[in-house]
Amino acid sequence: MSFVAVAVGASTALSAIGAATKGASQQQADQYNANVKMQQAQQVEAQATEEARISRVQSGQMIGQEKANYGASGVSGASGSVHDVLSSSAANAEMDALNIQHKGDMQAWALETGASQDRAAGDNAQQAGQWGVASSILGGATDMLKMGGGGSSPKMSASSGASAGGS
Repeated sequence: MSFVAVAVGASTALSAIGAATKGASQQQADQYNANVKMQQAQQVEAQATEEARISRVQSGQMIGQEKANYGASGVSGASGSVHDVLSSSAANAEMDALNIQHKGDMQAWALETGASQDRAAGDNAQQAGQWGVASSILGGATDMLKMGGGGSSPKMSASSGASAGGS
């Protein structure tokens, strides 16, 4: 086997290894990013749940203070307008808590979607690496065949000589 054939074989092997390594490395990086986004999504959901709970506690305290203020001024909490005000305050407070939770859920969903996209990108990178390996091997095999005389190189030489002689 000639030095050139060995060099072509080594080049082919290195190209194939490089393609496989690149694909695997990118997949690992994308998987890591996906895992980080999933952890962030869990943290965002937990934070939103806690913020909604705090909002409910604070609103309950505020409504309790309103009831105490009405009672201190001699107004009965069972009267129609006081009851309506307190009911409206409670409904608004619950809406605030639900909005806090919803905002957190949407942020978590965006992070989870990003994680899914990262996983898909990693899978695509790994597959591209595998195709790169196959392409490198086929390219190297083609080069080896051309060097062995079984390819189109001799025909090209013959036609090149014929056209040089005909001029």
